[in-house]
Amino acid sequence: MQTGYCKKRILIISHSSVVDIYQDKLRELAKYNSLQITLLIPSIYLEGAKLVCGGIGGEGYKVEKLYAIFGKSGRQHLHFYPSLFFTLRRIKPDIIHLEEEPESLVSFETIYLSKFLRPIPKIVLFTWRNLEKTHKEWSLLSTQRYVYPMVENYTLKNIDYLITGNRDGTNIFKKKGYRWPIKIIPQYGVDTNKFRMLENAESLKKVLELSGFVVGYVGRLWKPKGIGTLLKAISQIDKKFTLLLLGSGPDRNEYLELAKSLGIDHKIRMVSSVKASDVVEYLNCMDVMVLPSETTTEWKEQFGRVLIEAMACEVPVIGSSSGEIPNVIGDAGLIFEEGNEKELADKISILMDNSELRQKLGEAGRKRVLEYFTNKRISEMLFSIYHEIGNE
Repeated sequence: MQTGYCKKRILIISHSSVVDIYQDKLRELAKYNSLQITLLIPSIYLEGAKLVCGGIGGEGYKVEKLYAIFGKSGRQHLHFYPSLFFTLRRIKPDIIHLEEEPESLVSFETIYLSKFLRPIPKIVLFTWRNLEKTHKEWSLLSTQRYVYPMVENYTLKNIDYLITGNRDGTNIFKKKGYRWPIKIIPQYGVDTNKFRMLENAESLKKVLELSGFVVGYVGRLWKPKGIGTLLKAISQIDKKFTLLLLGSGPDRNEYLELAKSLGIDHKIRMVSSVKASDVVEYLNCMDVMVLPSETTTEWKEQFGRVLIEAMACEVPVIGSSSGEIPNVIGDAGLIFEEGNEKELADKISILMDNSELRQKLGEAGRKRVLEYFTNKRISEMLFSIYHEIGNE
């Protein structure tokens, strides 16, 4: 790894990094001898409907765990750290990397308090935002309706570098008048040593009773994810297949009823709960993985992490045109117009009938992940940013 630069103290503040797998990126960053990395996370946080106590860190970086107001309720925009200033003063970071949204109180708190440090640290902020927010969803009497825009405005005027997880985010903040450096980098990458093609998928296929061509979906069973369109699409295919739905969600029973009405319920296998470490085995059971997300007024696909996990396993992918999906897939998969069940059925049929194309897309998918979406690649891009602003 690179050496020869002045050692820079990097403080990364990230509530989502209470989940150990999300620290894989830091393990790669820590290999740069010129960086001294500290991760600050809540001592306890409601992440993914579970209260999580963060780990102790890994080789090459330290973890600071602070009590967070609203941490136990998982309030992303409202949580903050009462004792943050004392931690900032002790660590004396050269660069603070905020993995928090610009309207979040912890972003405001960090930036405001950092101005009392000498020298004042540079601020990098990561955002997943890909929809314009007017905050009109809050009532006229709601404090958030007025506070969030003010916090966001303050944040954007007082950071040195903005990282967006998608192209829509870049366009949104440029329209808002942000004129400082900006780059598109996913927050997290995929471990290609874990997510790869496996040779023993047949045993799990037998357990799940998967026969014929296996179409797969991984994610929340929730209307904006477009599972209704997927069910309607495969009901039009008169060939032997099984649909494997991996995940749970509020609309599960509704999809079961829809499958019955379409006459395909006997071709569906639902697996509600799977350990994160076991997802790779289920992906390897699939002949194609579909992400049929559909944009609403309040949501559109920010990235689609399951896409890069499937691509790393050399499973060909089909994605809708929602949000960042086309940019993630590139030319390593097939895209259909979101909500268009006929076009999706055609894309699935194309892959059913063409094993050569499936292999070609599978190989292209892994190559694309290795080039753009590994934690090593993401750490390289972050290191470049740290070096750039640290030498201004």
